[in-house]
Amino acid sequence: MRYSSIILCVGLTLASVSPAWAVESGDSPPAPFYEATGQIDIVWAVEEFLGDDTFAITGIPGGATVEAAFFISETWDDTTAISNSIDLVFNGSAYGSVDADVMDYTEEEGGLDLAGYVVDVTADVSGDGSYPFTVTPNQSGNGAIGHLLVVVYEHETNPLNLIKMNVGAEAIRWASSTTEFLDIPGGDGELHIFTESDNGGGSEGEESIALNGSVILGGPDSGIFDSNQGCCTSYFELPVTLLEGYNTVTLTTGEDLFGWHFAALVVETTGSTATRSVSWGAVKNRFR
Repeated sequence: MRYSSIILCVGLTLASVSPAWAVESGDSPPAPFYEATGQIDIVWAVEEFLGDDTFAITGIPGGATVEAAFFISETWDDTTAISNSIDLVFNGSAYGSVDADVMDYTEEEGGLDLAGYVVDVTADVSGDGSYPFTVTPNQSGNGAIGHLLVVVYEHETNPLNLIKMNVGAEAIRWASSTTEFLDIPGGDGELHIFTESDNGGGSEGEESIALNGSVILGGPDSGIFDSNQGCCTSYFELPVTLLEGYNTVTLTTGEDLFGWHFAALVVETTGSTATRSVSWGAVKNRFR
């Protein structure tokens, strides 16, 4: 595992007003792939649909240690291949050809399928700074629309936090999709959401984010998946109150067809101070 133009963004916007029968049913929500406990927190950066750009990471204090860093991206393609891939160069390191971790074969007219990629780039992230990257899809289609760099760092000023990340490639339209978080300590926390190829401007019917069945952002006649990070990507960092144990996060959309790739919870805990993560082999196996 190692990812166009305004015309592209407008093209996806126009495609999103197809009839309501073109339903993408929420069958590939983000799934658990990483968790850690320690004096840790998340910083992130999002870049738009360009294949050659630079992340700007800020907010990591001096003396902090980077525990993990993940490059998360996707491709929309017009093939029926059972596997997709990208070529990635990140911060000067060539990761070669990277196979998709998860595929969502959509039902949209035109046959655009969604592939998701998660690349461990921890070795190439040292702290605050600029991180250039180049992504080249290896199949035809609309290419890569948005990119996320998420960094977990440890510092003595952080409280003892539990971080859980879910990733996937959910193409969703006229439907809802739910991701699950297990073994969560109750209390206040933060919810992180990343989507791409969502439309900018206007209402899309009902668009919402719900925690445990209760809407915390959006609702009827809202347009929250609205390219808040530039065409055509959105990122949300929302304060939440979590239940002890089992929690769900549900995204709902109307006309807008977009991809949901990342959901994370950060919550203070009284558990072990040791940082731990799911092994990368186990991560890949979740998507096979």
